[in-house]
Amino acid sequence: MKKILVVDDNEALLAMLKELLELKGFSVQLLSAGSAVLDAVIDERPDLVLLDILLGRENGADICRSIKEDPRTCHVPVMMMSALDQPMSWMGMAPDGFVAKPFDIAVLLTEIRSFAA
Repeated sequence: MKKILVVDDNEALLAMLKELLELKGFSVQLLSAGSAVLDAVIDERPDLVLLDILLGRENGADICRSIKEDPRTCHVPVMMMSALDQPMSWMGMAPDGFVAKPFDIAVLLTEIRSFAA
């Protein structure tokens, strides 16, 4: 079973994504704060990190950069998601994918399957 770590500060969205992804056969771990993401990626070894860009006071772009720069986690695909339209603040740090909010569920699942197939 493929594991997905979903990071977003919107609890309702986290609950919806957990239910949807588990119905599609994924194992899902949720985090609502960015401070624990790198440790979770190291400990849990997810097949994909689905990461919001705006996490309250934390910046998803910085978290993505940390994942990609750490030799223990650099191989883990990171798909950013945001209501922002591919903001310039993260363009230089190379997430593996992006999905705009609000997202079409079919499009989201297609993107997720391309990384965690």
